[in-house]
Amino acid sequence: MRFHYKDQPEGEMFCSKCGTQNVDGAQSCVSCGTFLSASGGNGPTVSGYPGIHDIPNHLVWSILATLLCCLPFGIVAIIKSVSVDKFKSLGDAAGAKRAANEAKNWVIASVVSCVVIVVLYILFVVIIGVAASNS
Repeated sequence: MRFHYKDQPEGEMFCSKCGTQNVDGAQSCVSCGTFLSASGGNGPTVSGYPGIHDIPNHLVWSILATLLCCLPFGIVAIIKSVSVDKFKSLGDAAGAKRAANEAKNWVIASVVSCVVIVVLYILFVVIIGVAASNS
């Protein structure tokens, strides 16, 4: 017997694509492999994790950090940012949060390293300028 996911009894999970009954809490359908959704308080969620779509990926900040600050750290931040969406599509909220925090930390590292380099450069120019004016 096939049920549409909106007609499913409480605690049972049915695939919205093929109608196959799956184990409660399953992330994907055993028959067709479709990612399963469950209804939460705020509407549909991936694999029953409320708020998984609210986890930021920090991709814009990663790109800006790459272009305007430190290229190597920015590239790592972009890679981590992209992996956030991968974890979210798999329904792995913990992995998505971990990747989001790592992306944010790499963005911060990129900005801080850029500020440190600029301050050191300014100090170097001032010291060289003072030394040149005294000779």
